[in-house]
Amino acid sequence: MSFTPWKASEALPAGAAWLLEASAGTGKTYQIAGLVLRLVAEYGLRIDRILAITFTNAATAELRDRVRKRLSSALIAVERGSADRDDAFVEHLLGLAQPSREQMTAHLRIALRDFDLAAISTIHGFSQRMLSELAFESGQDPDLELLSDPTEILEEIVDDELARFFHGADTEEVALYQSAGYTRDEMLRVARAMCAAVEPEVVPPRKADAAATTRASAQALRTSCEAMYAQWTDAANADMLRGLVAMRGQFEDGRYFDARIATVRKWIAEGAFLPDKDAEGALKALRAEALQAAFEAKLPKGGDKTALQKEPFWPLIESLDTFIDQAEAFWKSFAPLADFAVTVRPRFEAEVARRRVLTFDAMLSRLAEKVLADGGAAS
Repeated sequence: MSFTPWKASEALPAGAAWLLEASAGTGKTYQIAGLVLRLVAEYGLRIDRILAITFTNAATAELRDRVRKRLSSALIAVERGSADRDDAFVEHLLGLAQPSREQMTAHLRIALRDFDLAAISTIHGFSQRMLSELAFESGQDPDLELLSDPTEILEEIVDDELARFFHGADTEEVALYQSAGYTRDEMLRVARAMCAAVEPEVVPPRKADAAATTRASAQALRTSCEAMYAQWTDAANADMLRGLVAMRGQFEDGRYFDARIATVRKWIAEGAFLPDKDAEGALKALRAEALQAAFEAKLPKGGDKTALQKEPFWPLIESLDTFIDQAEAFWKSFAPLADFAVTVRPRFEAEVARRRVLTFDAMLSRLAEKVLADGGAAS
């Protein structure tokens, strides 16, 4: 995408919008001050009808000072009828047929007289001002304390959640959840995101009680895992699996059977966590369909394709197949951070209401809701 270079003489028709993009130190504040100058001098807008917002108190103070100085210097230049060198904004103003210099002088004098009314503020300062000035229309409680940093509340929510979880979890369940990012740092990151001015959407959607369902699924997987481990470490079953290794010459890539069986047994013993590359390859190779294909690849013409399924170890392979399907389905849906995420905002808002405080982001959200409500934008 290409952008047209900005010119100080660009028309500023009502209802139009621009995105002015510039790197640090390239004159964004200068351009903003110039736009305010044009809106006042050329378009006759009152200074209190122009909104200029920035991020920090320091940046706001600088912008306010720069705009005041810009209007003051422009007034001097317009009165004498000549612009300072390289002042494209004033050169543009002096080249206009309308409004006249006398009219522009009057506009600038009024703006400087009323400059204390200028709406130059931080985003949060502007939001607070609007909610306070329009307290009745916004439904804003004027006695709420402004909370600049909600970290304490978010940490309390996370710590309460972890305490609840650890109270009923054993070491293996803790390890399972932590493998999916269920740690204090990650939960704090999620909590901050969910309590931002605009609430992000959790995809796919999860119900508020999803954590209980997830925990039940995790317990079911662990139960199946224990049964699989007992099955694959049973002496008699181990002998049957050695029968598969003994047949390795009848399979394509059969020479790796011994190592693959050991890898799968280790994966089951460690709780069937998301498999790494080696475990994933071993699981794929020992699935019933893959073994059947590898067997048929080296089967002589006219050979019995059902012979493999008659071997004593085949029920163990089918059992592994079923368990792998269960594990894959579990890991596709296992997202304890998402379960936590959908509960954060209601808990946060309840605590904020209990403390009778208002966060910066909540303030922005409330202002946005009022602006977007019926008649809000028009007002």
